[in-house]
Amino acid sequence: MKRAPEPLQISRQELQALIERAKVGPLDEADCQILQAVVETLCLLTQWLDDKTITIARLKQMLFGARTEKTENVLKTADQEASASDETEPAAPGAGESPAGKSRDQKKGHGRNGAAAYTGATRIQVKHPTLTAGDPCPACRNGKV
Repeated sequence: MKRAPEPLQISRQELQALIERAKVGPLDEADCQILQAVVETLCLLTQWLDDKTITIARLKQMLFGARTEKTENVLKTADQEASASDETEPAAPGAGESPAGKSRDQKKGHGRNGAAAYTGATRIQVKHPTLTAGDPCPACRNGKV
């Protein structure tokens, strides 16, 4: 696969101006170099897309450069700035804990509470008129109730 040409920083307005200059008369050397780079890039991109030898992610990396900013690094910086501002303010009681009293490091569940969470509720047993625990499943006869 042919390597991508070096990135050329040129705005859309500059390209429009180049087109206008080309309509009026012959181009100077600098304009010819810009036009050559644009045409090479277009041909290369078209070839890659026709050959289907490039992924969208790889194409983005080639056109815009590799992503060097990671989310974790950005969040670390934000946390450090927040902790620096917290040092000037007195800490609130229970800071760093969620309203339920659990620490932030615990993994969150899916939001449902088990029966044990309802300590004040009274449990009522409701018996089924025809089924009891351990009976075969009435629908498939393979499982148990």
